[in-house]
Amino acid sequence: MLDINPHFVLQKLTDILEGNRQQAVKEIGLLQRDYPETAISVKTRHAIRAVLNSDRDAIHALMSEGLLDDIEASKLEKMIEIKMKKLTKFPPTIQAPTAEELLQSLPWLNQDSNQVQFMKKVAKLLFFDFGDTIIEEHDDPQGIHLIVSGMVKMTGGSPDLGGNSPREKTRLTDYRGCGEILGVLNCLTLQPMEMTVTCETSTQTCFIAIDSLFEAFDVFPEFPSLEYSIWRSLAVKISTSIFIEHINYQGWSYHRICCHLARAYLVSVEVNSTGHSKNN
Repeated sequence: MLDINPHFVLQKLTDILEGNRQQAVKEIGLLQRDYPETAISVKTRHAIRAVLNSDRDAIHALMSEGLLDDIEASKLEKMIEIKMKKLTKFPPTIQAPTAEELLQSLPWLNQDSNQVQFMKKVAKLLFFDFGDTIIEEHDDPQGIHLIVSGMVKMTGGSPDLGGNSPREKTRLTDYRGCGEILGVLNCLTLQPMEMTVTCETSTQTCFIAIDSLFEAFDVFPEFPSLEYSIWRSLAVKISTSIFIEHINYQGWSYHRICCHLARAYLVSVEVNSTGHSKNN
């Protein structure tokens, strides 16, 4: 009888799934390069369907908890079905967003017109050819790149998220496309870049220099300050991936995790301080 190590099997399956995910992301990126309007339509339609399915799951959860009766749940599900059917007539193409529109949609600007205007003023539009290196591993952070068009390949070590116990660096390979943001965490921590970013296609980015970013922190100090908003946005993003992998939240949908973290806030603590915190 063969002695099969379950951890070995799990690792092999995980590697296969990760390889398939990277290939899928790359193909989607190439599709968006060649047919940007079609790719945006497909991704938008998929996102809408995911939200509607999540809403349906939320209705079932509320029913099981006794917070909705059958009549209320039936009406809500009927509304979701109507919206699902409307997706069959969803436009096959959607105009690709401009650099200005992508800049306005940055999650940590919160649609603040003054902050948006400041970022428009200091941002620069950069163009890169296939094979160009945008960011080099171990270099000091120079600023933030918002990908406007094209696709990049990221290779390097996993980001250092702090902590007392040192963790072994995992070498990663991933792809990023339109709307993705590069270099934010390193600009905040002033730590060297962990990833090398090279262009898989001709790429256009909206670049905000680190000096301009720190200047913006001084210009917008009112709570919630711009710096606080960026830290919170990163914290929610990191926390979401941690929640998904944690065994206690295996039954939670992505939508439920996002709703739970929407109430999250940051607490300023001194380095090496100790204390007790209460989970809300």
